[in-house]
Amino acid sequence: MNHYKAVIERSLKEAKQLIDREMKQIVIETKAHANDLVTNIDRLVESYFIKQIQTHFPNDHIIGEEGIADPIEDLSGTVWIIDPIDGTMNFVHQQKHYAISLGVLVEGVPVLGYVYDVQADDLYSAEAGKGAFLNGERLEKQSTVSLGDALIALDHSFFNLQHSMNWIRDHVRGIRMIGAGSIELAYVAAGKLDAFATANIHPWDYAGASVICSEAGVMMSQLSGEPLDFWNSSSLWCGNVEGKEKLLEEST
Repeated sequence: MNHYKAVIERSLKEAKQLIDREMKQIVIETKAHANDLVTNIDRLVESYFIKQIQTHFPNDHIIGEEGIADPIEDLSGTVWIIDPIDGTMNFVHQQKHYAISLGVLVEGVPVLGYVYDVQADDLYSAEAGKGAFLNGERLEKQSTVSLGDALIALDHSFFNLQHSMNWIRDHVRGIRMIGAGSIELAYVAAGKLDAFATANIHPWDYAGASVICSEAGVMMSQLSGEPLDFWNSSSLWCGNVEGKEKLLEEST
């Protein structure tokens, strides 16, 4: 994995330079609906990573949010799952709280994970079995907190579950909404949040963070408790929270 890590870490830094250089030339488009944004820079960064992967690892496969790479039929072999800019709306409106999310899977099992908070220049990384890191410093294993002491991040999907929102609001210490799932997951791994929950998230937003959270000792699953499969969009729970069972029951 050392060659993979060297290529990824160099490419992430070069991608930041690319983003910084193109920041003043953002062209905004929409995808599925008016609030589903994509920019020329999303596509530029994804294309850059595809070129790097094809140059250094020509037999590997790629799933990218913007769908630029050739489609694949399953997760066999080595598969890269990439979100070139997670938090595009934050990127467009705030120029912060956006990340490059990257996971490498071997036969469907995540082995490398990276979440790069570009504006903050914070790199969360992990290799399976070797610990999780923030800017090269090992993250401590995260302990369990009680539901009443938990600071939990949710995303906009919970507005469709108003009863759940109300129940969670009344039973946790606080709720946050950052708007970039990969960053929220990385924050849980680093102990900056106690949990993150969403009713719908795509694999490119959690593939990289899944390795980081696992290596930080943080539980991750669907809201139902079933494991994530890295192929389909699903609900997601991440966090070590005592009493979460009632929260999950209220959310499903």
